[in-house]
Amino acid sequence: MDASPLWEQTPLLYSPKISETLGVDAYLKLENLHPSHSFKYRGLSLFAQRAIQTHGPNTHLIVASGGNAGLATACAAHALNLKCTVYLPTGAAQSTIESNRRLLQSRLERRYASHHLTKTSGSNPPPVPLIALETIGSDCFYHSLSLNAPRFNSTSTTPTLPPNVTPTTSTTENGETVSLAHFHQFSSKASGSLGASQPSARVVQVSLTRPGKIVSASVPDELSMQALTLFADDHKLLVELACSTTLTPAYKPAFFDKLVPLKSPEAKRTVVFIVCGGFKVSLSEAFEYASLVAADKALGGTWSVLMDDGSRFEVEK
Repeated sequence: MDASPLWEQTPLLYSPKISETLGVDAYLKLENLHPSHSFKYRGLSLFAQRAIQTHGPNTHLIVASGGNAGLATACAAHALNLKCTVYLPTGAAQSTIESNRRLLQSRLERRYASHHLTKTSGSNPPPVPLIALETIGSDCFYHSLSLNAPRFNSTSTTPTLPPNVTPTTSTTENGETVSLAHFHQFSSKASGSLGASQPSARVVQVSLTRPGKIVSASVPDELSMQALTLFADDHKLLVELACSTTLTPAYKPAFFDKLVPLKSPEAKRTVVFIVCGGFKVSLSEAFEYASLVAADKALGGTWSVLMDDGSRFEVEK
């Protein structure tokens, strides 16, 4: 088989608007331009290609996902002419079902799992799969960056954590134990679109040991919604709400300075915003977000951002 990757080199574009707003050189890594509309096509298409090399052309891809991982797997299966089973959560949006169906058509086998691959509704459990995939959130892209550019400085923004989060521990393949936060349910629109119950232990372990600086912040939904609508206006691109969470500092200079402080008055900062994408967004949702933001702004006050040291940073609405 052709050893060249299925995924394309996505563009890194200079953003005049964000650069002017922040007083920096700002670039956008447009991972939303992959065939499945998100960065997840990179890893999952490569996984599929390697599966063929290991197991042959009769490889059967199986994924349990109601979002971007499932669609990326379906895209890869379509490109490689592989059999693929996508397990969708009970209550999956019709648009999600249709996006998968269009790719695989008669080759798409739909089952509905409430939580796990073996808990099917209305059908017998499948035989042990040749290839099984499990995805947790959207941390594999960061993991790749950490391994290939270990000294870059990183900031990450996430949806505000719900109150029902408990600590847990996990052991990496190196035998190291790391502490993780485990979600029992999601209380925000942005975190719900991620669908991850906890981060990858390996990614957390790499993050804690890499030499580059890392800053993390949790932002409210309304701040992400505002960034989504502003980004659509400025760059004519519509992205998933979880993705626009990364873009929140792009439109709030004080918040950006908190995350990436100036080392000296004459220092020049260069920043890359990773537009990770996501297909779970529509024009009607963007209008809904704009209305919610307008209503929240009318109440006055500020948006409160939770920093990784436990402090709060107030952002102007």
